[in-house]
Amino acid sequence: TGDHGEIENPHHRPARIYNYYDEIVRIPFLVHTPKSWDTAHPQAIRNLRANRGVNVQNLDIAPMLAQVLGLKADRKNDSLFTAWKGSSLLERLDADRTIQVLSAKDIHTGNREGFGLVKGKQRFVLSSLEGVKFFDIEKDPQQDTDLWGGMGAKERGVWLDFIHSNTLMTRIY
Repeated sequence: TGDHGEIENPHHRPARIYNYYDEIVRIPFLVHTPKSWDTAHPQAIRNLRANRGVNVQNLDIAPMLAQVLGLKADRKNDSLFTAWKGSSLLERLDADRTIQVLSAKDIHTGNREGFGLVKGKQRFVLSSLEGVKFFDIEKDPQQDTDLWGGMGAKERGVWLDFIHSNTLMTRIY
């Protein structure tokens, strides 16, 4: 897997790492397990298969690998799993979970920053190039109609609470 996709003529600008839309952030992620592991861990395999249609993020890879290596079974590692923001793909994930896509100066050099949040079929985007945007992906799959300006304070508050739970997103916002 990669950390972002590539596309020659993206529907949304800008391209590459400053784009928080599906055309760039939805990348293939393949997991292959040996038959012996499948047989020994049938519930984990059922969970992995059930998560096929769930939004996942790169932050979910480390917890999954730690679980495969048996580190989750050792209670001494509980603080490690608590500190991680991701979730193991071998556990059943909430289909309505919020995932984040982040591009910050703290992570790489450059003068552009922003992030995207996806919760179920909704997307919040904030970038130094586009400002704030919000989309209903189910009703507007191309994400052409920005709904942020017409949202009520309560609806906005749910997203802003999530943003303010993350230091980098709070700074960028």
